[in-house]
Amino acid sequence: MGLSDALGSAFNLRLAKALRAKVVLFVEGEDMEVIRALGRRVGAERVVREAGIAVIPLIGFDRWEHIEPFQWMAANLLDGAVPVHVFLDRDYKLNEEVDAVEQRLRAIGVMPHIWARKELENYLLIPSAIARASGTDETEVAGLLEEAISTQETDYRANVYGSHRRCAPRRVDDTTVHRDASAFASAVWADPQQRVQRCGGKRALSDLNRLLQALGHKAVTPRRVIGRMRASEVPAEIRGEILRIDALVS
Repeated sequence: MGLSDALGSAFNLRLAKALRAKVVLFVEGEDMEVIRALGRRVGAERVVREAGIAVIPLIGFDRWEHIEPFQWMAANLLDGAVPVHVFLDRDYKLNEEVDAVEQRLRAIGVMPHIWARKELENYLLIPSAIARASGTDETEVAGLLEEAISTQETDYRANVYGSHRRCAPRRVDDTTVHRDASAFASAVWADPQQRVQRCGGKRALSDLNRLLQALGHKAVTPRRVIGRMRASEVPAEIRGEILRIDALVS
């Protein structure tokens, strides 16, 4: 896998800034737009302006189980002069998979944070903020959000099985893996709070918008939800990580 292929075409455009930056921050896809908006909510102005921060978008979590591009950049390009941090989506990874990726990245000098929820958009599934953004009653939004998320159960179970299969020793047969994965998925899906955290956040927002519009309400975007989010509604994990990066360039 070549470096330019792994990092995408934006890499060359951001390379010069990385060499001058105080922090290099890798993020998934378009996540920095959401992170900047959340930064405004928590007063992280350096993150909002990307002041002293070189942001490099990544293509996807699965590809970053191969850490060679990180290793090349940290060891050969930056030579340890600029700290390298990364925000990664959890997707459907089990704790042991998350721990393994974090350990491998730390071993080459990269400081990772893998979101506790499936993806960044899961942190925006806040009925009160969505209600204000859409001009809808909060109770109605909560019901519609639950309806939107409920359609993901089959996909969630299939992805959980895949994670359990990857983590299980080869000697463990598929019947046992399926039983364990099914029990795990059932326990998560039975908990409304866990469903919100483990579902596909992007898909949930998209499906919620269809339900809102069908009832004559305004659709919402991540930026609109964040714009109507109160500072106290920003989840502690998000607040802590954004402020941590902000402090590194203070």
